Amino acid sequence: MLERRRMWRLSRRTLWQAIPTVVGILLLNFLLLRLIPGDAVDVLAGESGGASAETLLQWRSHFGLDLSLLEQLQRYLGQLAHLDLGLSPRFNLPVSHLVLDRLPNTLVLMVGALGWRSPLASPPVRQWPPGSVAGLTACCHWRCCCCIPRRGSGSA
Repeated sequence: MLERRRMWRLSRRTLWQAIPTVVGILLLNFLLLRLIPGDAVDVLAGESGGASAETLLQWRSHFGLDLSLLEQLQRYLGQLAHLDLGLSPRFNLPVSHLVLDRLPNTLVLMVGALGWRSPLASPPVRQWPPGSVAGLTACCHWRCCCCIPRRGSGSA
């Protein structure tokens, strides 16, 4: 019972510490995107070979880039609160659809990479010579006591 209460307190404290971190990342993401020269409309105009001033104003209004910085931030945070990732200017589709369309391929790549990395990165402990640095490192990492060097085993 005491252990469960301590785990609950630790979880609650960790969640409270995560909130300012997430808010900071969101604000930093928003501000960094506003600090770079140009915007999504400039990119679209460049890719299409140019656009008239009226078209640029229309696109900026469509994407909310004509609003003040504070209004853009409020809109950004409101959309994120509703899990609305917005509209992709390049594909003219909701970003959530684009992410979900690419998720299966991403998972296949991730699982494949982990599948190849895991056996190659750490061979079984029994293959390491007793008292070797690699064996001690692995055992200390895995918190077992089977690889403690003995006197005269050749390790320093």
